[in-house]
Amino acid sequence: MVKKILFIVIFLALNMEVYAMQSNLNNKEKSIVEISAYTSAGDLQNLSTALNEAINNKINEV
Repeated sequence: MVKKILFIVIFLALNMEVYAMQSNLNNKEKSIVEISAYTSAGDLQNLSTALNEAINNKINEV
């Protein structure tokens, strides 16, 4: 009985985590997150790619 309850608790916790990881961001918001992350990490190669994609998608402001 305890194993079943533990299984259910773990199953529900994992489902909640997956649900929380689902993104409801639009393209502009995703670009802002990518640009911010690459800027803070100093990853210039990926930052350049993210900026070019944002420009191509008509995202002018970050």
